[in-house]
Amino acid sequence: SLVYPLDYGYLKETSGGDGNELDIWPGTCTEAKLDAIVCTVDHLKKDVEVKLLVGCTEQEKTIICEFHNNSKYMAAILLKRKEWRVLNYIECEVWRAKRA
Repeated sequence: SLVYPLDYGYLKETSGGDGNELDIWPGTCTEAKLDAIVCTVDHLKKDVEVKLLVGCTEQEKTIICEFHNNSKYMAAILLKRKEWRVLNYIECEVWRAKRA
């Protein structure tokens, strides 16, 4: 049986490309935001999946990517979301003016 190095599960009431619930790696960060995905290819199952990484530290992201790449039958690529920041009122007005 497969042993996962970190907490791993499924997102209820969702449906991925394979018809099953979306896979999720919930991390240990207190702010649980979706900031990365890992795209995997399983050559044995002839399957491609996208797995959500929610609230994962950089170390956890590395562990997850290595887990999926340490098999001769699987491969993965990690895609990280750019850092988001909240714009203040003046920045929002400047942005709106540039779009007008």
